[in-house]
Amino acid sequence: MRDLREEKRRNLFDYPGGDDEYSEALEVLVDERRRLAALPQHPAKWVDVETGQTFADAWNQADQEHRRQLHLGLKARLHMTPDTEGWYLPAELEARVGQLERAGSSA
Repeated sequence: MRDLREEKRRNLFDYPGGDDEYSEALEVLVDERRRLAALPQHPAKWVDVETGQTFADAWNQADQEHRRQLHLGLKARLHMTPDTEGWYLPAELEARVGQLERAGSSA
């Protein structure tokens, strides 16, 4: 709604029928907000669900696209920079990778 109102403020609906289009779009958004507000409200929470599978198991069984999806699901970012001998990974991340590799190979 904020974006729509900003577009109206910037006169982006300044054409024949623009005011009607703006009103209709705003009405749709208001109706949707009311519909969502009427739904049962639940506080945010974290739920652990055992799958019987580790991340390493899922990774090893995944094809390239599924691995991509696993990465996206982590919502994590890895920043690496090239140096003269290849890629540089910060020491604390290098150590963690080693831990994960050792844990994966012992499974």
